[in-house]
Amino acid sequence: QNSEPPDVQVEVAQLQDMVNKCLKAALKGCPCSVLQNGERVSSRYFVDEALEKVTVASFNSPTKLEIVVPISGIQDIFCVPEDGEAAFPAEAISMLQQSEKDLLLMVVFQGLQREYGKFSLLMDSKEGRDGFMEAMRVLCVASRFNAEQSSSSSGRQGGAVRSGPAPGGKPGGVAPPAGGKAADSSAIPRQQVSVRFFMRSIGIKALQQNGPEHSKKCPLPELIRDGVVPYISAFGYRPSDDMHWELLRAENTAAVRPTISLRVRQHFEAAKHTWYIVETTLRMDKTGNVPRLDWLAPRRLAHMRAHLHDRIKEILGDSYGRHFAGTNF
Repeated sequence: QNSEPPDVQVEVAQLQDMVNKCLKAALKGCPCSVLQNGERVSSRYFVDEALEKVTVASFNSPTKLEIVVPISGIQDIFCVPEDGEAAFPAEAISMLQQSEKDLLLMVVFQGLQREYGKFSLLMDSKEGRDGFMEAMRVLCVASRFNAEQSSSSSGRQGGAVRSGPAPGGKPGGVAPPAGGKAADSSAIPRQQVSVRFFMRSIGIKALQQNGPEHSKKCPLPELIRDGVVPYISAFGYRPSDDMHWELLRAENTAAVRPTISLRVRQHFEAAKHTWYIVETTLRMDKTGNVPRLDWLAPRRLAHMRAHLHDRIKEILGDSYGRHFAGTNF
């Protein structure tokens, strides 16, 4: 049962609905204008189906432009109500009527070639402005995790994605996931659970697939069904429910067991709540180049207390104090 006060539940539902509408529309294209060189260019912005890029392209305008921004490269998004007019180019501000200034955004990003850029974007309504900012805030967290995973898996070095919050408390980077020593991580094959799971975990359902295979009721949570089960079944395990697993093959011994690592060190604001990012790694305790499964689990503090802390404490019983002596929740 939801323990939040009714007014908070209404606010959360409204914000989730706003983001859902924005993402659904962004897949087809949302109207906006780009302010550049003293000109207001009628445009549309799109989010690709892989949730990796935002493209702003001119629409019904004699001026042709196209701006492609990797979502993982978004460093900051400024808006006049939060950051003031001084944060924007004077040329852009001078082009607007007073009633339009609250609809102005400035996106600061790092491009695919590591170059930095920024552009001024005028939205068509306050709802469109807020939906864009909320959607980008959520997507930034997920896409930066995926970007770092891909970079680490390919063995590249360097920090194209910043860790920690971006200036002004805007969308910030997500540090690499827990699990394994840094020297070994690039050599370990990885599987990843789709970013769409991450989105739906915080109530964003705009991108949920509605095919017949997804409409069937399944006794297992989606993460386990679509991520953990395919991974761990290769080692002879089968789930009997979401809390118990059976070992099918007799040749598997106690030495080959799943090990899970969890680390909480990032958070972000969405839907009027603080969400903590549980960086999770599942791997088999086996010698050799064994693949690992990585995913992000966005959770509120109440979720982690009820479904992680309290369950572990119940399972360990009297030995809990021995394992976690001096460690506060």
